[in-house]
Amino acid sequence: MLQIFAPVCYLEHWWLWVADVRKKKFFVLDPYHKTCPCEPRMKCISVQNKGYVISKMRVYVGAPLKKTIVKIELPYIDISGQKIIYDCAVYVMKWLEIIQGKYEWDNWTQAKVDHFRVEFVSRILFHKMNRERE
Repeated sequence: MLQIFAPVCYLEHWWLWVADVRKKKFFVLDPYHKTCPCEPRMKCISVQNKGYVISKMRVYVGAPLKKTIVKIELPYIDISGQKIIYDCAVYVMKWLEIIQGKYEWDNWTQAKVDHFRVEFVSRILFHKMNRERE
C-alpha cells in the first residue's frame, strides 16, 4: 500500500495527515479528537499555511489541483485513542511505524502506550545523531 504521511504539531498536539495513493483518499488520524475540534485548527490547514502541502499531496494521490482552495475538508478516522493528554506524539510515532492500511492500533492499553513511550525515548536519546559533539 502506497501512502504519504505528514505528521503535524499544532498548539502542542500531534496528529497525522495520510494520503492513500491507491484509493485516492486523504484523511486525518488523530489520537485525541474524532472531528476537527476548533476553528483555529482548521485555519492551520488553510491555503496560506499548509494548504500548499495538502494540495500537492492531493495531486499526488490523483485529485485535481485546486488553486482557489478556501477550506479543505479532511475526514477524521474514528479510532480508539489516547487516554492521557500528552501521549499524542507517541501514538503518531507508533502509527508511522506500524501502519499498513488496517486498524491494528485499536484498543491499545495504557501499559502498551507507556512501553512505546519508553521505546521511542530510548531510540531518540541513544541515536548516533544525539551524541555529544566535540
